[in-house]
Amino acid sequence: MPMSPKTLALTLMTLCVAGMALWVPHVSTAQSTNTVCAQLLSNVEQHLSAGCSTMDRDEVCYGNRQITVEYTNDTTPSTLAKEGDTAPLSVVKSLKAGPLNPDSGEWGIAVIKAQPTGLEGTSSGQAVTFIVYGDTTLAGQAAPIGAVAQPATTTTCNGTARRATFLRANPGPNEPQIQLLKTGTPVTFSGRSVDGRWLWGESQGQKGWGFADVFALDCDPTTLAMSDPAVQTLPGVSAFYFTTGIGVQSSCKDIPPAGLYVKSPKGQTVTFRLNGADIVMGSTGVFTFTPGTPNRITLWTLEGEIGVIVGGTLYRTPGGQLRTFPLGGKDGLQLVLPPGLPRPIALADRLAPIYIRTLCGVARAAGLTVQGCDVRLPPTKVPPPPTQNAPVSTNNTCQPTQPGLPCNCNGFCDPNGESYYTCPQDCPFAPAEPGGGGACVPLGKKCSPSGPGCCSGSCIRGVCR
Repeated sequence: MPMSPKTLALTLMTLCVAGMALWVPHVSTAQSTNTVCAQLLSNVEQHLSAGCSTMDRDEVCYGNRQITVEYTNDTTPSTLAKEGDTAPLSVVKSLKAGPLNPDSGEWGIAVIKAQPTGLEGTSSGQAVTFIVYGDTTLAGQAAPIGAVAQPATTTTCNGTARRATFLRANPGPNEPQIQLLKTGTPVTFSGRSVDGRWLWGESQGQKGWGFADVFALDCDPTTLAMSDPAVQTLPGVSAFYFTTGIGVQSSCKDIPPAGLYVKSPKGQTVTFRLNGADIVMGSTGVFTFTPGTPNRITLWTLEGEIGVIVGGTLYRTPGGQLRTFPLGGKDGLQLVLPPGLPRPIALADRLAPIYIRTLCGVARAAGLTVQGCDVRLPPTKVPPPPTQNAPVSTNNTCQPTQPGLPCNCNGFCDPNGESYYTCPQDCPFAPAEPGGGGACVPLGKKCSPSGPGCCSGSCIRGVCR
């Protein structure tokens, strides 16, 4: 049946309108998500700059919603209710930063500044700064986060000098001599240095540091308290327990899901306890939760060096590298052995460089001077021409290198699969960490005077320490 002119006109108009609708420019989902995430980060940095950048030492600041706070006293008013609010660290028992939710503009962030005991003055720049972000909980063990830790039961250790030696003013072979100890002189020790090689003790009315290897001891020296004069302690946060939820990463690919950013004062080495381990740092680092079997805490050292003492052994992670520590113990939250090997951050975690740049922006907004933010892949070396003695690899399998050439004993192959990188078992002439298989004995493993030497530390009572 033929259309009337009026019907035909209406039909053509409808088609034109529909066609126009099809050609209307639209914003893609990816563009919309990027805009939302960028706006969220901008808001977070504005809140931190306005409220937390001038906070004082021993304070907590509400950086961005949402955070949940448990106070030491049920009658304590909710002094941390909105962005920019601050409260004394002493009133906080635990706090939880909420997970990332770009739709509601939420990424929970709290900033904590704690004053080390040995640093005088009231400058907030001398404080250790903790930034708790994402789905992360930070709580004290048995005591509130901000409470001054009560001294633990004093552990002492009796020793006898195996040969003539000195008590010294500080841990080190060239430090001033305080007291000569003849062979057989008894000493009562009550402390140890960070690396456990020196012990703080008293003999004949004199106190000083003695080299641990010189003494026959009646106890395990790792049970002694760490009392290194070069390291300042944080009495208010000496029992941090760090946990995170295991959520799915949101659509904001530049924002890390959860973790803890820590920066110590410039030029100072500090120590605090985290998940049952002693953390020793004069630098900047990030702790993240890595789910798995077992669950792990991964440390990213952004600059300087961070040491983690587990089982009496100090594991060092230099700037630009990461190391993972398995969690275990009765509550599943204790750092236990063995840890992973240090690895370049950019090679081990493809998202880490992006996350680190975001965290550095957050830290800068909180008033911190940041370093180590530009994490990149190591420079690619030019491989030597292949010879009969240096087989070329056609994949990413490590191959022995030509004798006399530089050797990388971290267990990594070059991303291009070249043959000038080698596996640890191919490097008998180079030291290796635990599990590396080198010619030296790793820390924490059994050693003997007649066998290979320790990769680092010394052979103390049959164990590399």
